[in-house]
Amino acid sequence: MRRRTRLDPLLHLMLGALGLAPAVSCGGTSVKHEGAGGSTATAPLGACENPAPVGDTGWIQCDNGVLHRASEGQCAPHVPSPADGESCGPCPGVSNAWCLHVSFQEYSCVAGCTTDADCAGGEICYCDPQGGRCIPSDCTTDADCGGASLCATYEGPPKPACGYSLSGAACQTKADRCAGDECNCVLVNDHRECVMGLGGCGRPFLVEGQARRAECEERGGWVAADVVPARLAELTADERSALAAHFSEIALMEHASVAAFARFALELCALGAPSDLVLDASLAMADETRHAELAFALASAYAGRTLGPSPLALDGALELPTLESVLRNVLLEGCIGETLAAAEAQELARSAADPVLRGVFALIARDEARHAALAYRFVGWALSRDRALVGRVVRTVLEGELTGDATRPERAIPEDDRSLALGVATPSLRRALRRDTLDQVVAPCVNALLAAGAASRAA
Repeated sequence: MRRRTRLDPLLHLMLGALGLAPAVSCGGTSVKHEGAGGSTATAPLGACENPAPVGDTGWIQCDNGVLHRASEGQCAPHVPSPADGESCGPCPGVSNAWCLHVSFQEYSCVAGCTTDADCAGGEICYCDPQGGRCIPSDCTTDADCGGASLCATYEGPPKPACGYSLSGAACQTKADRCAGDECNCVLVNDHRECVMGLGGCGRPFLVEGQARRAECEERGGWVAADVVPARLAELTADERSALAAHFSEIALMEHASVAAFARFALELCALGAPSDLVLDASLAMADETRHAELAFALASAYAGRTLGPSPLALDGALELPTLESVLRNVLLEGCIGETLAAAEAQELARSAADPVLRGVFALIARDEARHAALAYRFVGWALSRDRALVGRVVRTVLEGELTGDATRPERAIPEDDRSLALGVATPSLRRALRRDTLDQVVAPCVNALLAAGAASRAA
């Protein structure tokens, strides 16, 4: 079954909030791609559908998402870019360092390489599209894993977050619960498990490039009393347990967003931004508080006990902002991240079977769209202060995101209607929404914003 995702209402809502008209024409719907993928049940070992060598690197890409190393090869060296200095800065103690774009929220120093000889013990040279980099591995090639297993990659970090990046390789084992990129396939206690990334994350609370969150614990004070799933009794014990974990992660991310918007309001004050932006940032903080309460209420109902956040560490969280640093974060976290969150919540509001879940997602979709509009408004104000930021920041950030997404293989994976009915976005839905939202909402909004700024200057 092919699902049709309507994104034009989100685009028109966004442009309306900005008082703009589309700079380019937009189609009414988009069709998501589907196809074969892995399984969250016990994954078959050594399964590689339609193997395709990645040049002469020794790495093999499979249609089912498995990426493994058949032989030792040679990677292309990293080509230095402005991001190496601007986004990562110095990387002391890292050999041949370059700056990896981990996700749309963060960057990380990595050790560059062309062959395994450039890496430390327990590492191999992975041929990333941005250049060779050393990754941890307990195997060098498939031959180290026996005839039925592959030396295959896994993702990280070991905790769920809004973004994941390939972070290591290891021999497949019979205990693996995933094999390819059908989920965030991470290494946990020497075997692979699916850890669902949450495309509907609120704005992350980044400290020194790392997303910071509280921990989930049994406590009161953060549960919306008026929210209980209507179809709770219809779920199996395993489904309730999985949903409790899923909505706990969402709740912790929304809780972190409260701190992120509080800091954004302070940054706006430090930059001398107009009062309407400061006011709306404060209102967004209240929205995210409500989102966290809703998610903790759902998690608590599924878990059968009252859950809430632990104290959130704030050390090192506030630095002197610059217009350029805040603009870069707002583009990535607001214009892109929150637009994606609104699109995902909009789709889940359509797909969830439980009417309570549909109502929760509809509210979140509305709020996240408003938060994204705030991000675009800030971009317009920032560019009115310094038009040189268009080329140095706006086009660089957006072209990097759009180009990176365009080069990612378009594999469709069978839709899991049960997951969507339970209010959980499937990996295939997230991939399709990301492609379509960047192309049909983010790019037109930014184009319209830049056109309006150009017209204003001409006038």
